[in-house]
Amino acid sequence: MAIVSEASLSNCYDIKSADLSLVALVLKTADIAAIAQALVQQLKESPGFFDQDPLIIDVSFLGSEQELPSIDFQALLPLLREHGLVPLAIKGAQGELLTQAKGVGLVDASDARIRRSVPLADVVQDAPSLEPVVAPIEAPAS
Repeated sequence: MAIVSEASLSNCYDIKSADLSLVALVLKTADIAAIAQALVQQLKESPGFFDQDPLIIDVSFLGSEQELPSIDFQALLPLLREHGLVPLAIKGAQGELLTQAKGVGLVDASDARIRRSVPLADVVQDAPSLEPVVAPIEAPAS
């Protein structure tokens, strides 16, 4: 049996704060078949799009706490892994759904900030128009 001194234990590791870039899957449906079909379609258009990307599953848009549909995490997580995603956390889940998510190993990321994309058409419509301004030129006085 090896004897480990207390002095060597204090040098075993350090705990540091770290940042990690994540992909967010913002669910708009709990229909696993529809999600699977959409992932297959996306990967046909962009093969290799996901490359073991760490993932937050965002259920914020599925409804309020009382209206949140149940999600089949036993089917969803393997599906995501099959497509090159590594599900790590869940955002927007509460109550029973959060308990289920934690039960399959997801961590609560309710405080995560997810950048929301703005459709390009909206940006273009709201952009100010740039029209040339013509200033009158006065002839010099003679």
